[in-house]
Amino acid sequence: MNRELELKDIVGYLPYDLNVVVFREDTRIFTQCIGVMNEYLRCENEYYDDIFREESEDMKPILRPLSDLYKEITNNGSEPFIPIVELAKIHNPKYKWFFDETHAYSTEEKFNYFNGFNSNNRNGKIYNQHQLFDKLHEWKVDYRGLIDAGLAIDCNTLDNNPYK
Repeated sequence: MNRELELKDIVGYLPYDLNVVVFREDTRIFTQCIGVMNEYLRCENEYYDDIFREESEDMKPILRPLSDLYKEITNNGSEPFIPIVELAKIHNPKYKWFFDETHAYSTEEKFNYFNGFNSNNRNGKIYNQHQLFDKLHEWKVDYRGLIDAGLAIDCNTLDNNPYK
């Protein structure tokens, strides 16, 4: 089964200036998408209706791979940070969080975040979920597997990462 890019795959990123690559006649055009109107994707001063068509392969969003959660990154000129630590702070802001190459941890509480989940959380609750997803969207993290499916471009593979 071939997976297709759908509006639901990218709509969360749009308020945060999602960058896309448009492939036209042996050229690549980089543009910034700012919204959706009906079935049209609004990118700067143009509208594209072909991104959600089955036969279309001429536009791809630029995203960060999930592995970037464990690397120091910058986002649109921000100070460097490690996303998994920032997500841990959102989940539980009472504690000071650290990073040790595989997870975020706090010395004040025995919470360890592996792959974004609290391994010691016995009741299974993850608090502030909407804020966690908002941050993943803001940082353009591909948690839907679009890069691996060939439907998005890894920003780290570009000569000029648009999100630095």
